[in-house]
Parts: sequence; C-alpha cells; structure tokens
Amino acid sequence: MLDHTLILASRSPRRARLLAEAGYAFDQVDPPFADPAAPTGDSAIELARHLAYEKSRSLIDSNALKSITGRAVALTADTIVVGPDGCLLGQPLDRDDASAILGRLMGETHDVVTAIVLMDGRDTQSTEIVSDVAQVHFGAIGAAAFSAYLDSGEWQSKAGGYNYAELRDRWSIQVVGDPTTVIGLPMAKLAPMLRRWSIHPVAKQADLPDHGGRRPLPREPGIE
Repeated sequence: MLDHTLILASRSPRRARLLAEAGYAFDQVDPPFADPAAPTGDSAIELARHLAYEKSRSLIDSNALKSITGRAVALTADTIVVGPDGCLLGQPLDRDDASAILGRLMGETHDVVTAIVLMDGRDTQSTEIVSDVAQVHFGAIGAAAFSAYLDSGEWQSKAGGYNYAELRDRWSIQVVGDPTTVIGLPMAKLAPMLRRWSIHPVAKQADLPDHGGRRPLPREPGIE
C-alpha cells in the first residue's frame, strides 16, 4: 500500500515513461502554469529550480489535488538547455527557430539542466528541490536527416528542440552524466528523494499496466 499518492505534474510522456519504468505508481496532470516564452537569467540551474517550484505551487494552489484521499505529493520538473556559448535555449517557436537552435548545437558540446521538486500537497513548506547537469555532444547529422527532422515537427515543445530519448538511436549523440537528466527527469537523484518521502516502487516494468503505471486524476477547470 502506498504511503502517499505521487502526482507527476507534467504533460511529458517521456517523464511518465521514466517513472513507470522505475516501477512507480502515479497520477499525471498538467500544472496550470505557463512556461515563459524564452528562458532568461544568468543561472540555468537557479531558473530551472524556480520554474519547477512554481509549477508545483500552481498545481497545489489550484486545489486540483483536493479529490485525493490522504497525502498527495506533487512532482514537477523543468529542463533548460544551455548552448555552447552559454545562452539559455528554450522551446523553438517555429521551424526556422528550431533550425537555428539546433544548428548552434551541432558539432558542439552543451549542458542540459533539469531541476525536480517534491512538494507536499497540504503543506507547501514541506518541499525538496534538487537539480542535475549533464553534458551532451552532437556529432555530425546529415543534411537530409536534419531537414526531415525539422519537417516532422518533433522539435515542438522540447527544450533545445530535441529529446535525447527519441533521437539517441538515430543521431550521433554522446552524454556525459545521467542520460535521464537530458530526457527530463534525473532518476539517479529522484529515486533517493522519493525514498525520503516514503514513496517506493510498487511494480517491476513487466508488471505495469498498458497506461504506464498512471491512474486518471479528475481535472479541474482550466487544467488540460
């Protein structure tokens, strides 16, 4: 029996898959928080931590967890890509922007920062924030493959215009650090956090239901 209900406050199917593959049971819901159009600031780590925290607060302040019996713990994350020149890279606005962003990464090494927050649904003072950084190097990508990727629209809603989980078998990509940090949920740091909150895996990957370990959560108005 779970001590607490874990709520993944993120629309990302990749984050949900990482949790499910680790055997955790959880609900998934979008936090009512609007990401900034472009990341700004001097520190990617501090910005990622701030945005992840605000996502948790927005979910809890919306009372979206009031239907849950017992203690709910919100898990939020924010990922920021730092270009080789130190500039913070957000989600591309359109195909041309995706081409420009990814063009800056090709043949170079860049950082990916992901911050994660656990917040008690009934006591926002009970909060834990952790961040992690990994380095990513893109090798040469053929012009045809690059153009096809841009045409596919896979870059949409992804920091830096890509996600490692979807491209690692197609592009030449090397990661120094935790690959799950690049995907968007640093599991090496999250697992001990969850243990401290008395949240433990409840199933092996092979035992998980088809929906990836998720259970439906009633949605409040304004949360899609």
